[in-house]
Amino acid sequence: MKVLSIDTGSKKSGWSIFDGQTLYEKGITPNNELIELIGMFYFDVAIIEHFNIYMVDLSANNPTKSGKKIIGTRFGLENLNTLVWIGRFYQECLMRNSQTHLIRRDTIKIFFFGTTRVKSSEADKEIRKQLIEHYGKNTFKCVSSHIWSSLALTHYYLNEPNPKIVKI
Repeated sequence: MKVLSIDTGSKKSGWSIFDGQTLYEKGITPNNELIELIGMFYFDVAIIEHFNIYMVDLSANNPTKSGKKIIGTRFGLENLNTLVWIGRFYQECLMRNSQTHLIRRDTIKIFFFGTTRVKSSEADKEIRKQLIEHYGKNTFKCVSSHIWSSLALTHYYLNEPNPKIVKI
């Protein structure tokens, strides 16, 4: 099963097409180019990394009404651009009639580390190490940066018996 996985960024995204044995394609590509490439790729499943968004409930139903405690990702223009691209990639993959899923970053951290309390820089290094140990060094020649994140998505999807998918 060929899996297209995308680690979406606000301007460029890391992506890979991997089946657990062969890395067919990979890249870090400007989003406006990647959305066109999706139509040219052959894949069975698409996995797009999604991040958590936390909102504060300021309604009358909120017992504290303080709204002071905000937990989660700060939300700015870069996050908004990333969300727009997640949605565009999701729609493009669905139009290809492929199984298309969103998987949260937290889910990947829990899969690899058992906790979400891992700094991104440490997580990236450790995930790279674990993937090389699992698949072998020669499988991932010329892989860098956000491509590792896309490969982590595929590894999770192929190796977790009941992957946690974001429902929309």
